[in-house]
Amino acid sequence: MAATVPSSVIHSLIEPNVGALILSLTTTSIFFGITILQTYHYYDRYWSDPLYMKLYVLLLALLDTAQQVTVMYTTWFWAVRNYGDPSSLTDVPVTGTLEIGLTISVGVLVHGFFATRAYIMSGRNPILPSVIMVFSATHFAAGTYFCKIYTSSQDFLKAHHITWPSTVSLSCSMTADVVITTSLCYYLYKGRSGLQRTDKLITVLMIYTINTGLTTLITAMLTMILVQAPIVSATLWSTIPYYLISKCYVNSMLATLNAREKLRSMPAGTDSISGQLELGARNDRSTTVVLRRTNDVISEIAFSSGSEATTEKKALESMFVPEI
Repeated sequence: MAATVPSSVIHSLIEPNVGALILSLTTTSIFFGITILQTYHYYDRYWSDPLYMKLYVLLLALLDTAQQVTVMYTTWFWAVRNYGDPSSLTDVPVTGTLEIGLTISVGVLVHGFFATRAYIMSGRNPILPSVIMVFSATHFAAGTYFCKIYTSSQDFLKAHHITWPSTVSLSCSMTADVVITTSLCYYLYKGRSGLQRTDKLITVLMIYTINTGLTTLITAMLTMILVQAPIVSATLWSTIPYYLISKCYVNSMLATLNAREKLRSMPAGTDSISGQLELGARNDRSTTVVLRRTNDVISEIAFSSGSEATTEKKALESMFVPEI
C-alpha cells in the first residue's frame, strides 16, 4: 500500500509526526538518564530515610521507566513497524493512552509531595494543600477523560488535537505548580530571622523552589502553546515538551531530596562560623542551632519556640523529609 503513495506525501506526514516522536525519544532519554542518576544518588546517600519515602521514590522511578518504554514503543510503532505507511498515523497505539495515564499519575504524586511541604511550612494548615490537590485532582480527571478519548478514537491525529481536555489538564497542573512555588517561597521569606546563615539557607531554598517549579511550568506551557498553535496543531510537535512533563516532575522531586547534603554543608560566609549544621530542641521547647567546627568547638544559638528564627528548622523540614 505504501508504494502507491507519492514520496512527497509520505515526507509531509512523516517529518512533523514521526520526526517529532524521534526528537521526543531523544529528549526523554536524556532526562531518563538524569532520573537514573538521581535515583542512584538518593539511595546511595539517603538510605536512612523513612521506608515510606524510599518506597515513594521507587514508585516514581518505576513509573518514569514505564513512561520511557511507552515513548520508545510509540516511536518504534511508526518509525519502524509501519515505516512508509501514512495510513498508520490514524491508528491509536495502546502506548499512547498509557503514556498519558503515566504522566498524569506522576503529576499527582509529585503534587502530593510538594503539598506536604506546603502543609508543614504553613503550620500544618490544611487549606493550602487542599487547594493544591483540588487543582491536581482536576488535572488528573481531565487527563483521564483525554485517555478515554484516545482509547475510543479510530484516528490518533484527530484525537490528539481535541484540545479542551488537554488544555484543562495542563492549566490545572500549571496552577498547582504556581501555588506550590509561591506558597513555599512566601513562607520561607516570611521566616527570615536576620541571622546570616539562616537567611542564606532560606535564600538557597527559595532558589531551589523556584527552579523546580519553573521546569514543570515551562514544559506544560510549551505543550499547551503547541497544541493550540494553528501552524503545528495538526502535527505531533507538542509531544516533545509533553513527554518531558513527567520527567521534569520526577527530577524536581529527586533534586529536592538530593539537595540536603549540599545545603547542610553550605558555608556560612566569611564572617560566620563554618561547619556542619545540626538542629535540636531543648527541654524548654526552644530550637537550638549547633555549629560544629573542625576543632570540635561547639557554638550554640538558642531561639524561643515562638520566634520566627525557628524557621531554619521549618525550612529544612519543608524541603526534606518531615515526620508526618
